[in-house]
Amino acid sequence: MEKETLRKRIGICNIIIAVLSALCIATYFFMPFWKISVSYNITAPVIEDTLNDLLASSDGESSEQPVEDLNIDATEIVGTEGVTLTLSVRLKTADVLASLGGDSVASVQNLIDDNVTNAIDELYPTLSKVVNNATKVTFKTTIYSTVRDKIKESTPDADAEEVERILDDAGITEEYINTKIEDMMGTIENGAPISTVSQEMVDAVDDACNKLNASDPEHFDKLSEADKEEVRKEIEEVLETIADKNGEINLNEYLAQIFLNLLGDEESGNDGEVVAPASYVSTASEPTVDNADISAVDELKIRLTDLIMDEIPANTAETIALVMKIVSGVFFFTAFTWLYLIIKILAKIKKPNNAIKLKLPIWLGWLPCSLLVFLPALAFSLLNSPSSFLVDIIGADAMGDITKTLSSIDVSFSSAGIISFAVAMALAIFSIAYYGRMRRKLRKIVKAEKASGKVASTYNGGDAEEAFAPVDYKSDDYDPDEVDMDGYDVDDNDNYDE
Repeated sequence: MEKETLRKRIGICNIIIAVLSALCIATYFFMPFWKISVSYNITAPVIEDTLNDLLASSDGESSEQPVEDLNIDATEIVGTEGVTLTLSVRLKTADVLASLGGDSVASVQNLIDDNVTNAIDELYPTLSKVVNNATKVTFKTTIYSTVRDKIKESTPDADAEEVERILDDAGITEEYINTKIEDMMGTIENGAPISTVSQEMVDAVDDACNKLNASDPEHFDKLSEADKEEVRKEIEEVLETIADKNGEINLNEYLAQIFLNLLGDEESGNDGEVVAPASYVSTASEPTVDNADISAVDELKIRLTDLIMDEIPANTAETIALVMKIVSGVFFFTAFTWLYLIIKILAKIKKPNNAIKLKLPIWLGWLPCSLLVFLPALAFSLLNSPSSFLVDIIGADAMGDITKTLSSIDVSFSSAGIISFAVAMALAIFSIAYYGRMRRKLRKIVKAEKASGKVASTYNGGDAEEAFAPVDYKSDDYDPDEVDMDGYDVDDNDNYDE
């Protein structure tokens, strides 16, 4: 009775173990085999420094405080806490297995194409929000700067506080400006062309100057046609950088259009003509710049993939493919450690002792996690807090530069192997606390039954030497907890009469 109860309990445990083992293998196909994520927080001071560089004068000398002079609040672009940009590079199990096909160039291109697509999909929402806020700030700055110039022309001695008072008296408040900007952003969201948006900007500036004129006609003039044309030209220059091929502004694609324009500048020769890719490694299709059926985002993905592949020599591609093949070997070994448990469970379903040992996956089933997560994380931790030993090896100056760079970014590692690690640790605890005890108890009962059967056969003319043979230490059935000093099975708690 006790034996059958133990077999049923172990059978239920074996089902759970088999399911967990299958889960450990399956997760490698639903999660990245390895993923490195780098996060960088863009704060308001970083934006201000960037804007100062962009607003530098043509001779290379920046103004004293250009951002403050233009009334640009960087917190309006990234918020008080800033925005976090996260870029990840991942290696999927499918990419690893594809490297076994033999075409190293194709496998590397698939890897790069997947990572470029993933990177753009990750960065695009955050960057779109930043650029969207920056566009609002640009509109706001244009209105404020034009109106302030009008005030300065009439009252050159007015300080910043006096200017703000004049604006408030004229009704040109923050709320008023924001209302105008939201109207323009709504026009952009509807897919309006550049001419429509620039005209709305001219109307907004003209309305603000009219309010200024209405508050004090003697000092402030209305906006002249020349001033209107200058405002229109300034806004159109900004909008042209984010408009599509048809001259329309699409909020979902204008960021991609900006990057495409930058890539176009990089690929242009001195004569202004686009330089065709010359790399023999690239296997991408023909350039799709003039393809009206493809979105700017998809076009950006293709162009970036081509650009990266053009920079990879053939021998480097082969080296990357070789590394991927080695990684595939690690995957197969790890998967085998878990598959072995399932095979053992199936093989022992009808055995008197249907329990199995769990040592192999507990010790080696989470090898990718240790190699791709724990070791790199430990290495980065040591670099962030370097010991004197590392400083002596690398050098104080180089170590200082590394620490400074790493302190500004957050690097994390992940892998599907983390699931295997969690399951392995759970099985280790489960084996020690429950399953291992049942396995040993059932094993003793089965041995006792065999021993009693041999003794009975001896009294009926059987082989006594076989019945009382010492335990074979090399046998798979050997358990040091079940033998005495002479090598014979003993268990004071076993009742052989049951």
